[in-house]
Amino acid sequence: MAELERQKSTELPRLAALAGLELPTATVEELASLRASIQAEGVLEPIVVSTGPARTGEIADGRLRSQICTQLGLDCPRIARAFLSEHEFQLYRLTVNLERRQLSVVQRVRIGMLLEPHHRQLAAARRSQAAGQPRGQKTLPVALPEEKGETRQHVAHQVGLKASTYARGRKVLAEGSAELVADLETGRDTINSAWRRLQAEQRRAQIRLLADQLNRKPPPLPQGRYRVLVIDPPWPYEHGLPYPTMTLDQIANLPIGDLLEDEAIVWLWTTNRFHHDAEQIARQTWSLEYRNTLTWDKQRPGTGVWLRGQTEHCLLYTKGNPIFQADNDTTLIRERARQHSRKPEAFYQLVERTSPGTKLELFARQPRPGWTSWGGEPNHFQAASDPDQQAA
Repeated sequence: MAELERQKSTELPRLAALAGLELPTATVEELASLRASIQAEGVLEPIVVSTGPARTGEIADGRLRSQICTQLGLDCPRIARAFLSEHEFQLYRLTVNLERRQLSVVQRVRIGMLLEPHHRQLAAARRSQAAGQPRGQKTLPVALPEEKGETRQHVAHQVGLKASTYARGRKVLAEGSAELVADLETGRDTINSAWRRLQAEQRRAQIRLLADQLNRKPPPLPQGRYRVLVIDPPWPYEHGLPYPTMTLDQIANLPIGDLLEDEAIVWLWTTNRFHHDAEQIARQTWSLEYRNTLTWDKQRPGTGVWLRGQTEHCLLYTKGNPIFQADNDTTLIRERARQHSRKPEAFYQLVERTSPGTKLELFARQPRPGWTSWGGEPNHFQAASDPDQQAA
């Protein structure tokens, strides 16, 4: 009895969702076509009637066929089918109609979202069986353990959508603004364009949140002085960056001198647009001596107005006369670009090979073993894995 009550309690939320779903009614044209077909050929597909214990005597599939047969005075062939629960009845009614109705993509996504709890329950049962635990429902076939994302792939297939289309539509409906969801549901936006708008909305929200956090409580600069400094300033582009930017004056006013030993090496990242500004700031404000320019070929073109950018530059400066262990290295790195603002691994290998001493990275987005990392998002690309890593 306790087990029966538990099953009922877990079924109620899923049942309410399925029962509350109203499929779109058949159009006048669809009704006329069905009526003409029944008049000409009779009922080609029998209606399905429940034999219980749930919804005994009720039609699970074929209500329109039954109504038209009654109107025409025809006998309507029937098939009996047992439904063990209300949830099973509603689920069957829903899935058979998915194959027939002219549903929009958004309607299919919404139906899929209601079906997900059912598929997750089946997936959990499959995992339990595959792990050798109690079998649960014996009718469930078990071949391999459940894989990540498999539930939504099953749902997407059931509602007649590609997995990617279903995933994007689901994300928009679940996380999008009211305006965005309305544009999607009314057809003013497609799934893909709405998903791109959602990505942009979420990036803007993250930037606003991060900027607010940094304004209210900026991270304190690290204590002490360093022999090697890597700095990747958030240059003042007007839009499109996934992080808050700084003005040129704010960048120039960074206390670089307070962070450097008397003899130090500075690697300053800049873009083509701010190359000249970076040189002026490093020489005139930070009093550093220019040594060379390292160019990163990203191996794929980006955006641009006059020319599309495919390179980024790191200016090499020194303070005093530091040790630099040159080893036949050149001024060019070729490595395919990854996420926005993520620098190539070959660069860090170069710094560690040529620039000995304590190392600090300003505006870091990924901690590194043996380095001090400072910035608003020092763990953005990956969590620190080395116990000796510092994140200032």
